[in-house]
Amino acid sequence: MEAIDYFNCAEVRLALNYLEGAMADYNKAIELKPDFAEAYNNRGNLKTKMNDLQGALIDFDKAIELKHDLAEAYYGRAHLKKKMNDYKGAIIDYDKAIELNPDCGEAYYLRGTIKSEMDDEQGAMADYNKAIALKPDLFEAYHARSFLKEELSDVQGAIEDLDKAIALKPDSSGSYILRGYLKSMSNDVRGAMEDYDKAIELDPDFGYTYSHRGRLKLMLNDVQGAKEDYDKGITKRPSDAFAYNGRAYVYLELRNFEKALDDVNMAIKLDEDNYDYFDSRGEILMTMGKLNEALKDLNYALSKNNDFVPSLDNRAKCYRKLAESEQDDAKKADLIAKAEADEKKADSLKEKK
Repeated sequence: MEAIDYFNCAEVRLALNYLEGAMADYNKAIELKPDFAEAYNNRGNLKTKMNDLQGALIDFDKAIELKHDLAEAYYGRAHLKKKMNDYKGAIIDYDKAIELNPDCGEAYYLRGTIKSEMDDEQGAMADYNKAIALKPDLFEAYHARSFLKEELSDVQGAIEDLDKAIALKPDSSGSYILRGYLKSMSNDVRGAMEDYDKAIELDPDFGYTYSHRGRLKLMLNDVQGAKEDYDKGITKRPSDAFAYNGRAYVYLELRNFEKALDDVNMAIKLDEDNYDYFDSRGEILMTMGKLNEALKDLNYALSKNNDFVPSLDNRAKCYRKLAESEQDDAKKADLIAKAEADEKKADSLKEKK
């Protein structure tokens, strides 16, 4: 057998997911033909898949040394460099791959993902747009562009991209989850509920979806339905701080304050960097009449984000409740002034949105 025969055998074995056999055949092809650039490239891809990253880098370098215009080798090395967190090196290689093969939609899409991670939002958007123009059926590009549009506050545009992604891949539960979230942000509660229902139908073991559907049900005053969804979410994903925080509000509605506190404390334990959960605990404590403890949590939340509207609203309420029981006129006036300042700031922030 000649080198090309081993190369072709490797391709067949790779298609059958027989990785070790494919590796042996690539090795033999290179042994018989040491200047076989394509074999080095494909072996580099295989080594990347098998997590031999340094070995893959050596193979891609060799392929490019042997054949400077092999676009696939730059493409493969770019993917590898991204995996190795060498984003700048990956961009350079994707640039070269695109120069050599300007019609490769996947290269634009993958370069766009790196630009997005590097906070080059405009560059990422341009690459996603080009990827879709070149390959209108590239599901991943629509999905990635929807994330970017949401970050840029183009919620409707993000939903439209997910519509296209779902049309291309109707069994993508993740697309339904993301679209459901975006619809809920747009106050399309019915549409969001339908998307969460579909996501659960497609992937009934993913706890995250139950938690977000539970949030919607609570918004619709379906307290029992919300509790059932949060319970399922926590059972399937016990480390989900969001679910504990959401169920805390269910218990708050049920006036079961101790369980509400237990759940919000668990949320904070699981994700102590999320100031939203401190706001939740502040609201629960305020409802329980523990105003000074509530104020500590609300102050902490605002120390992390002094423009966080829910905490401004809650702290204003807390100041007013404290003022109601304050006997000292000067202190009462000070508390009312603080409440008014928080209310004014919250209203201003709401208007900007």
